[in-house]
Amino acid sequence: KTDAVECRIVKLKVREIDVGDNENDDVTVVVKQAPNNGRKVNPKIETLVFKTPTLKVGKTDTAALDIPIVPARNVTLVLEIRGKMTFGSDPVLSTHKLNIETMFVGNTMMKKASDVEIRDDSGCRVVVDVECDDTTKYM
Repeated sequence: KTDAVECRIVKLKVREIDVGDNENDDVTVVVKQAPNNGRKVNPKIETLVFKTPTLKVGKTDTAALDIPIVPARNVTLVLEIRGKMTFGSDPVLSTHKLNIETMFVGNTMMKKASDVEIRDDSGCRVVVDVECDDTTKYM
């Protein structure tokens, strides 16, 4: 009996980050996975996702990340934009939520969304590409 978990991949590409008047030249994007309502948390996958490596993204660079998700689309990705501090911990400049389910729900043919712009109240702006890879993988 195997304890393999069905797993889908969401490819997230961060294309642009605008942190407004913040003087940080370098920002870091930390991606976390927040289960949507009613979804059981699978600790194995959750911990795996929370160990997702930090993205180092300049304001013009793009950074891509493959995120394992269970089940495929029923998840919200939380993007924390952090400034780079020489000392101490990096401050969170803004937090952006990307609900994969609402992006693709009812549209099973659609696998990719490009140039998705998400803003927060402070005026910080992130532009991402999101792609669902529905091939089932087992972890």
